[in-house]
Amino acid sequence: MSRRRPRQGREGFALFIVMMLVAMLAVGALSLLDMVNLDIIMVGEERRFTRAKEAAVGGLFEMMNDVETPDNLPNLNHSTLREDYVAPAASAFNVQPERYEGRFELLRIVPLSESSHTLTRAVVHGLHTTGRSGTRASSDIDVEIYRVMAYRPGTILPRKHAR
Repeated sequence: MSRRRPRQGREGFALFIVMMLVAMLAVGALSLLDMVNLDIIMVGEERRFTRAKEAAVGGLFEMMNDVETPDNLPNLNHSTLREDYVAPAASAFNVQPERYEGRFELLRIVPLSESSHTLTRAVVHGLHTTGRSGTRASSDIDVEIYRVMAYRPGTILPRKHAR
């Protein structure tokens, strides 16, 4: 008959090893879930920013192609030299949660040529759009447009601008 020797101090060692492996796997899984969650948040923010930029660009083209834009551009007699643009009701770029706001500004007058009959000047207007997607993402776009104007000789144009 064989005798069994008592295991001295080794009872439960295998259980301890298994519990340590389970704990390490749990920590690894939680770290992986945290990284995936952060990636999902970053992708969502990037998508909102892209949609806000698309609204701003679309709004800018809508402002430039609007038949009323030449009448809305502020002239030298305008009190603030700025005019807000109201998007049309049928705008494809002003649909919730994406929307845009636009503004025209008179920036400067640039001399082009002078003759004894006319003074030719470029009137520079700025178009500014802010596109928004929801409440957290926005994108701004600024462009300049030039309008060539002819004035009579001797016309003195005031030196004022919106910026």
